[in-house]
Amino acid sequence: MKNTEKDEEQQSLLHAHELINAQAAKIQQQAALMKRLEEKFETLEEALMSPNHVIDDRGTNNIQDLATNNSRDNNAAFEIHPTSTTASSHTAPSRLRTHARGLPFSIFSIIGRFSRRKTNTPQETESTSVEELFYLDEDTYSLMMISRPCSREWLLGIVTFLIFQLWLEYLIVINLLLAYFNCGEGCPPFNVPINPSQLVTSAQGIALILVLATQSDILTSIHAIITLQKNANNVQWDKLIGEEGNRSFCLWIIRILLPNLAKFIQGAIILFVSFVIIVQSEDIIELLKDFTSLLVVSQADNILFNLAAAGFLGEHLAKRTKEVKTRHIEVGSNPDRNTVSGRDQEGNPPDRKVIRCFPCNVFILKSIIFGGMCCGMIGAWAWFVYGQYSGDFFRVKYPECNVAIIRSIGDGDCDNFNSYNTKECGWDGGDCNEPIPIQVFQGCSVPQPFRIGNGFCDGTPPYFTEECNWDGGDCMPEGYPDCHVPYPEGINDGTCFDWSPYNTSACGFDGGDCIAASANLTCSVPHPEYIGNERCDDYFPYNTQECAFDGGDCPIPQEVEGLPGCVVSYPEKLGNGNCDLRLPYNSPECNHDNGDCKQVDGYPYCYVYSPSAIDDGYCNDYPPYNTPECGYDGGDCIQVDGYPSCYVDDPTAIGDGYCYDFPPYNTPECGYDGGDCIQVDGYPSCYVDDPTAMFSF
Repeated sequence: MKNTEKDEEQQSLLHAHELINAQAAKIQQQAALMKRLEEKFETLEEALMSPNHVIDDRGTNNIQDLATNNSRDNNAAFEIHPTSTTASSHTAPSRLRTHARGLPFSIFSIIGRFSRRKTNTPQETESTSVEELFYLDEDTYSLMMISRPCSREWLLGIVTFLIFQLWLEYLIVINLLLAYFNCGEGCPPFNVPINPSQLVTSAQGIALILVLATQSDILTSIHAIITLQKNANNVQWDKLIGEEGNRSFCLWIIRILLPNLAKFIQGAIILFVSFVIIVQSEDIIELLKDFTSLLVVSQADNILFNLAAAGFLGEHLAKRTKEVKTRHIEVGSNPDRNTVSGRDQEGNPPDRKVIRCFPCNVFILKSIIFGGMCCGMIGAWAWFVYGQYSGDFFRVKYPECNVAIIRSIGDGDCDNFNSYNTKECGWDGGDCNEPIPIQVFQGCSVPQPFRIGNGFCDGTPPYFTEECNWDGGDCMPEGYPDCHVPYPEGINDGTCFDWSPYNTSACGFDGGDCIAASANLTCSVPHPEYIGNERCDDYFPYNTQECAFDGGDCPIPQEVEGLPGCVVSYPEKLGNGNCDLRLPYNSPECNHDNGDCKQVDGYPYCYVYSPSAIDDGYCNDYPPYNTPECGYDGGDCIQVDGYPSCYVDDPTAIGDGYCYDFPPYNTPECGYDGGDCIQVDGYPSCYVDDPTAMFSF
């Protein structure tokens, strides 16, 4: 019995010893695991320090798999999270490289470079400032920086600059200068359009923003020259370009200054050319085409770099592009610890405790330069826009062009009438074709010669002139060889055109239509045929006692009850919601059509059908709008110099040598069209285009 108990005790001791040995083995395995994790963290830390590192979960997942496998073997729960990894005293660095791969040329690249800075841990903050890493741009100019002159990569950079960028930019500038010099005298600055549309102006503003956002070559070149200064001892630019220990002035000129100076020059030229082309644009589609073309030229260095990186230009250049992507230095750190590949010469990670040599100066300078570019370009564009919309550029280009609406000049529509389609106005700013001399008629020059004598009357100058034989005879009615009118079909059509040149002896008093006007001397009306035609012309002068109330066509007017002094033929028209503009309805006695005609704000005696037509930018040159009571259409009708009571739509038509024989031009207030209409002897108030025509019938 005692032997049995002794054997059991020995077995228990043996089992306990085995458990202790197993636990010790587990502890040894966990220690080995910790060591392997430390090595993995160092590898991960080195990978994070690499300039080409793209953040993903592969590295941390490998560590997690390693920890999981070992814990499964040892039946221990040892979990590592990829987003919050903690082991021993090691902490994964928080500096992550920001890199916009698809947009090496855009403003996002600049933002990425600004963000390539290490955020210090609280333990480091007490003894160090923020570290800044300097990376090379992914373009052919960076290939020139890391390569010796006359090498393949250096020649690629030179060819890109001289041929694909500088030469193309030179040709564009020459083309712009030739176009400006060929413009001649009176050309606006940069030959900009004088009347662009609002859509084109808005597109110009958007294009300027895109130019400023995509042209980063000026900023990055200045950044490189300032950061990689020749005498900056704590910036190892010699390591960056692969010439460690050689810090000669000649080397700095060739490898640092020359590539970045070339980059700055082409960036400045493309910025200037882009601005000029934008302000010269007159069409949105053409603006986008030009902008895209300039963008391709400015990014030629990035495009060829990407071609080389993809292996299209040979294996050697592909390897050199990889070096550009991996090289960087810690700006401002201890010279002995500056790195190019992520570790120092002894293979240790770079020293985290660094002292900046340019505290924020580079970023402040770059911000000032970028702000100056924005203010300069946007301010200059605003000046051009002001000159276009204020009419300053119009007066520079056409100093002798006097028109009422300058926005109609060069708007794309041919205003084929006097004052606009003239030589002084550049034939409506180029909207109309320049006149071509007609050999058949001496002194006749018209834009479209085929319209002369084509059987259709063009009743406006330069076709409707004596030099062009009144549109080649198209405007001369048959049977009246001395009659020339803008509308020959109106002669003898049954309707009396009671004005010159229709109602003249040369035109047979409108082909006989107006002879009946002299039958009743007490009733003088423009259209005698309206009298007694069984249709009431319920307005002055037809519906009057002298004309027997339109020859009996209108009921005898009666005074309206409640409106003393208001005598009308149709009382139901008063207050029916429709403004009858003519007298006697629109009169104070009839309460201005009993409220149907609205008073215009600011004009207490002005009552019209549409108050919104007052001061709407368009001259309604007929009563009651163009009257003193309505402020001459609220200022839309323009006063003619020398005629204080003459307000018309086109002041230039007054005294232009052509008689406009209708109101308001041929009136005493306007000097009978400024003297263009001639007084008839014996008729002191009669002014017509041709006085002799009255007595030749």
